[in-house]
Amino acid sequence: MAGEAGPPPLSMPKAMLMAGFFAIAFYNTIEIFVLIFSMFKKRRGRYFWSMVVAAIGIPTHAIGFLLRYYELTPFLPISALTIVGWCFMVTGQSVVLWSRLHLMVHDPTRIRLVLVMIIVNACFLHIPESVIFFLCNMGNPAPYLLPFRIYERVEIVAFSLQESVISGLFLWEG
Repeated sequence: MAGEAGPPPLSMPKAMLMAGFFAIAFYNTIEIFVLIFSMFKKRRGRYFWSMVVAAIGIPTHAIGFLLRYYELTPFLPISALTIVGWCFMVTGQSVVLWSRLHLMVHDPTRIRLVLVMIIVNACFLHIPESVIFFLCNMGNPAPYLLPFRIYERVEIVAFSLQESVISGLFLWEG
C-alpha cells in the first residue's frame, strides 16, 4: 500500500494513468459481478460468498487509493477503506481457491490444513500490517514508515507463497 504516510506528489500523466487503472478495476468488478450473479443459480455457499467478498474488495481498495492519492477525504477513513479492500481481495481470493479444493484434493486433512494456513496468515499478516498502516497515518508517521515497508514486503511474499501452495495442490492433485 504505497503512499502510506500520505499522498505522494503526482504528475498529470501519472494521475491519468491511475485513473485509467481505476476504471479498469471497476470494469473488472462489474464483469465479475455479472458473471457471479448470472452463473450461480443458488446464491449460497462458501464458493459464492467468497467470490462476492473478493470481488467487493477490488473497488473498495481502488476507491481507498483513489481518494488517498487525490486527497479527497481525511486519511483515517481512507486507511480503513483501503485495508478492508485489501483484506477482502487477498484473503477472499484464497478462500475462493480453498472452497474448490475438495474437487481435486480428496484428503480432508489437507483441505483443513489449507484453511488453517489461510486463517493463520490472515491473522498474523493482515492485523499487524493494518495497525502499522494506521500508525503511518497518524500525527507522526516517520517511526512507522520503515517497519511498514518491511512488513508490507513480508506480507506480499507470504501471501504469494500461500497462493502458490494452494495452486500447487490443484496442479499436483489434478
